[in-house]
Amino acid sequence: MEKEAESKALDDMENSIMTMFINNAKTSWLLKLIDLPPFDKDHLNIMGKLAEKRNSFVHYKYPIINEADIESLDKFFKEVEKSINYFISYESKNIDKNKKYIERW
Repeated sequence: MEKEAESKALDDMENSIMTMFINNAKTSWLLKLIDLPPFDKDHLNIMGKLAEKRNSFVHYKYPIINEADIESLDKFFKEVEKSINYFISYESKNIDKNKKYIERW
């Protein structure tokens, strides 16, 4: 999104405001504001679940898991991989189109 914001010539203050937005804002109305198509709802749901699991883990609230939970997590992370591929494809189709990739590192 930063790339698209740069192409819209947003100044530093506007860019810093964008970085403060919560994920829901960045994945909904902000896309409309910078003329990008909406994200697929299924992949947004996976992103939200991943954020929840990450927060539970980081804040030591993750429940004790058993064998069935491990299978469920394996299935979930396969869905995460599909979503990652979707977002990479979305970026290349909607943001990087007709632009050269510039390696920052």
